[in-house]
Amino acid sequence: DDDGPKIKKKFWQKLTSVYNFFRQFHMWDTSLYPEEPSFYDTHDSGEREE
Repeated sequence: DDDGPKIKKKFWQKLTSVYNFFRQFHMWDTSLYPEEPSFYDTHDSGEREE
């Protein structure tokens, strides 16, 4: 029965790392949205200069 808690701990560690991994991407995604228009603005002005 000593294996139970060990497996549970490993499971939670994996779950937490996966959760943090996705949270990173989610935060990165949401922070990207407000910057999108300005990104296109700078991109457009760069193309016009060409």
